[in-house]
Amino acid sequence: MHVAQGPLAGNQMRIRPLTSRTTRATCVSDGLVGLRQAGSNVAAPLGSVTAILSATSLLATMGMNAYGGMLTVLTGIPWTALNLVDFFFVRRGQYAITDIFRVDGVYGAWNWRGLLAYALGLAAEIPFMVLFPIAGFSYTGPIPAHLTSGVDYSWIVGLVVSGLVYWVLSRSLDRSAERAAIEASDRQLEAITHD
Repeated sequence: MHVAQGPLAGNQMRIRPLTSRTTRATCVSDGLVGLRQAGSNVAAPLGSVTAILSATSLLATMGMNAYGGMLTVLTGIPWTALNLVDFFFVRRGQYAITDIFRVDGVYGAWNWRGLLAYALGLAAEIPFMVLFPIAGFSYTGPIPAHLTSGVDYSWIVGLVVSGLVYWVLSRSLDRSAERAAIEASDRQLEAITHD
């Protein structure tokens, strides 16, 4: 027998008897069927209309979530490349922590190198993208259509292009001002932790 554990364990134990009783009382084991029956008990066509609208909105929500997740992967990969290259190769984990949260800090509000590398990585992904059809919209770039049998390799291209462009552009960074800001930030954080 599986014993529920974790922060929701108590809720699961209270909900199971309630759903079991509801299922026995209505003789329904499917939520959509139960919704239709409950609506029909109020007014004859209301149950069917409610079930159809609920199923339609559920399908639309699932489709948008899948599409949004796919776009997040495609747009998030270049951003991930920037973070990894910045941390491991450009700054080697040395940051002025207090300046990250200040617009007037050493990092400023915008990093043109990062934005340019991100845009170029995202643009480089487009010929390799495969967006599966959702709501009548789909896209297959010219490279997957002809060379890769429809396999989406855009994330690899975005990772490599964004990372390399950012690394090359960051070689011209003046790290001397940043080193002074890192030391000041470390002193500030040290003072906070010892108070």
